[in-house]
Amino acid sequence: MKKVSVFMIAAFVAASVSCSKDDSDPATIRFNNVQNDRVTLPEGVTEYVVSASITSTANLKSVKVNRKVGSETTQVIPPITSFPNKTSYDLTQPVTGISADCDITVIVDNGVEYSRTLTIVYTPKPEQPVAGEINTWADKVLGSLAHVSTAGSSCASIDGTVFSISDAKTNAAKIDFIYFNGSAHPKSLAAPSNASVGTLGTGNAPSTWATKNATKLGVLSGVTVAQFDGCNNDELITTHVTTAAVSADIVSNLAANNVVGFITAGGKKGLIKVISIDTSSEANNSIKISIKVQK
Repeated sequence: MKKVSVFMIAAFVAASVSCSKDDSDPATIRFNNVQNDRVTLPEGVTEYVVSASITSTANLKSVKVNRKVGSETTQVIPPITSFPNKTSYDLTQPVTGISADCDITVIVDNGVEYSRTLTIVYTPKPEQPVAGEINTWADKVLGSLAHVSTAGSSCASIDGTVFSISDAKTNAAKIDFIYFNGSAHPKSLAAPSNASVGTLGTGNAPSTWATKNATKLGVLSGVTVAQFDGCNNDELITTHVTTAAVSADIVSNLAANNVVGFITAGGKKGLIKVISIDTSSEANNSIKISIKVQK
């Protein structure tokens, strides 16, 4: 009997030791409202609220949240050690200042440490093009090449110079457009390559120039005088002066407050505002314009 009692005591002690060991199952972590533990942020968004549901068969001891960017890991918040419900916890944790992909790891300890990681993919905003500088040439008067006007008729948008027809021939490579008020094409701006303007100017007619720039022109109904006046970089120009909108080699029947887009043979884009048109006499037959063009 004595020997049996010793065995029974030993078995009882062994059982007691076995029951005192912490053999809990790992907690379960589930990220809410995401698929495959991965979320992609919309363009430029730098914040995300991590939502996770935690359940456990044993009492929770701690919940930690870490953030990893590249090779650097930091603690998002101090460890959570107080739980209203000992076997479950709903984690809601904002993550701010996101400027690169990062991993958010939730670590749960219920006697057995278990972790799960949510990958947040950052999507940067597309880089906005920097608006370019422009030149402004104000109040330029071009006389009609179809009349004996006192003002020159040919304009170089690169520096705003207005040339007489003889000087224009010498500087043909610079000339972007010519004004003439003809019967078939009244109150017109034309590229030097245009056939109608090419016959004007007697011995210095554009058709005889060594270079006849094929400038493209078009009246822009979508650009107002106020927009032209407020334009101080090329954003307005690049928005509206497109190859679709500006494709002719001549624009006619111009009037005050028209805004004309143009693209030079060299690819520079610009705007012309018609200030006024004078048809009061042969000598004064002219157009007054202001020009804004890419540098």
